[in-house]
Amino acid sequence: MNPTRNTLLALLLTASLFTAAEAAEIDVPNDTPDINTALAMAGPGGKVIVDEGVYNQNVVFPFVNQTLESDGRVVIEGGGGLGIYVPPAATGASIEGFQVRNCSIGIYLRGNNARVEDCLVRLTSSIGILLVDSDHSTVAECKIKDTGSYGLLISSTDNSTIEECKIKRTGDIGMLVLGTLNSIMDCKVSDSAGVGIQVGTELTMASGILLDGNQVIRAGKDAIACSKLASNCTLQYNVTREAHFDGIDINALSDGHTLFKNKVYRSGNMGLELGGDGCTVTKNKAVQSSAQGIYVESVSNGGLYIKNKVKFSGGNGLFVWGTGNNFTQNKFMFNLGFDRFSGVALAANAWVANQYNTSNL
Repeated sequence: MNPTRNTLLALLLTASLFTAAEAAEIDVPNDTPDINTALAMAGPGGKVIVDEGVYNQNVVFPFVNQTLESDGRVVIEGGGGLGIYVPPAATGASIEGFQVRNCSIGIYLRGNNARVEDCLVRLTSSIGILLVDSDHSTVAECKIKDTGSYGLLISSTDNSTIEECKIKRTGDIGMLVLGTLNSIMDCKVSDSAGVGIQVGTELTMASGILLDGNQVIRAGKDAIACSKLASNCTLQYNVTREAHFDGIDINALSDGHTLFKNKVYRSGNMGLELGGDGCTVTKNKAVQSSAQGIYVESVSNGGLYIKNKVKFSGGNGLFVWGTGNNFTQNKFMFNLGFDRFSGVALAANAWVANQYNTSNL
């Protein structure tokens, strides 16, 4: 049997031996030196305050609506197991001010209505923070760095929020977002080996995701990508810089997205690449893309492109293969290729009051 699973079962069994007539506030180490014992003593709705120090253990929440709090000088040494685990039955957990390191997964949330705030997770062999079936949860003002795979992963989770978090140096994707109606706001992702922020996968859906005000810097692949099974997402006010591939990549069959006022700088390939149908792309800016500023694939049809600005592209400012799209009041300038290049007849799309260098068409 898996030793990590054995540890979790033992901790939950220990917690079940404690009963509490009412919620209590327990201090570690004054009341007990062990965090799991303190959580069991605190009872449902109880609070555990942990004083400064290094604690070599895997923490498991036993009851609902518990709070685990420190002043930021507490280190959880996971020993290769789970750092802090909130099981499905432990809804309403609150975790604040912890440093978690040397784990497989730093903080693992499976209970609904959880909140993680002001934590530092680093040196995980797998994932920094993982949410699975953790609806209506919030991760705020956390830092994640030096992970073996993902910095933060949201799976089978709806209506949850990630805000003002910083993720740095991940072995794969900086942040992978699945589920429905999750919001990623004002986060910074840098130096990911893979995609900076990815919504959906080739096999798993994501719908109605909001990416608002995020920064993605030096992604090893695309800065922001919506995969095949992502749909009806809103990407607004995001900034990407120096992605190895595209600044924003909407994959084929990834439909119905809204892109509004995003800024994409110095992408290694395309600035904006659109492969989905029915997307609305308004007031975005692509600057110094190595290839095309905006690339509309042959499977990207029926989109609206309004008041976007593209300049200093190494290829064409706009390269269009799709049909039934409407291009209105877009502006293209100083591109090394053509300002506008269409792989289909111009009449296959609508063109209204766009601005080009007429000598570069």
